[in-house]
Amino acid sequence: YQKIVYNENCTNELFNTDIQNILSSRVQIENKDIDYVVVAPAHFLASIDFRPIIESHIDNHNEITIVYSRNDKADKDFINCTLLNLDPRNGVVKSTSLNSGVDKYANISLDTFIFSKDAFNKILSNQKNISTLYSINDMVYYFIKSHQLNVNTYAFTGGVFPILSVEDYVKHSFDMLSHHNRQKLF
Repeated sequence: YQKIVYNENCTNELFNTDIQNILSSRVQIENKDIDYVVVAPAHFLASIDFRPIIESHIDNHNEITIVYSRNDKADKDFINCTLLNLDPRNGVVKSTSLNSGVDKYANISLDTFIFSKDAFNKILSNQKNISTLYSINDMVYYFIKSHQLNVNTYAFTGGVFPILSVEDYVKHSFDMLSHHNRQKLF
C-alpha cells in the first residue's frame, strides 16, 4: 500500500514547517496499514529506487534510516547541506554539521529518511515540546544528538544534483545536456 502526501497545507506562515504541514493533513497518513514512512525533499535531483533502502531498514531493525551520498565535490557543491560523521564500523551517525566547503570528500545527507511508523509518530508528537519551528530534518538530528532513536544510514551511489539556488538550477540544467550526466540520473 502506498500513499503520497504533499506537505503544503499549513496556513500560518510563521509555523509553516514540513511537520506542521503533515500534522494539518494527518488524517491521510493515520492508516493502520502503514508500517514505514519515506520522506524525500525536492531540492536534490536523483533517481532513487527506495525498495532496497526499505529492505535494509527493515532487515537492520532501524527506527530511522538516513540516505546519504559519499561526495567528492563537497568543496564546490552541497554547500550548507548536512554532513554526516559516520562510525566506520557500522555506519551509525556519530554527529552532524553543515558543509562549509572545506573538505573535498564528505558524506552528504540527502535529507531523505525512512521511518518506522512509531519513530515517525514520535517525531511528530515531540516537535511541539522541542520547538514548533523545527522541521523533520531538525527533529531527526535532534534525536541523533540525544540518542533517543535507532538511526542508521544507507549510502546512495547514484548521481545526485543539488538544486539549492538559482545558480545550481542553471548549472545542473546545463549538466543535463551531457549524455554521461543524464545516464547517472536516468
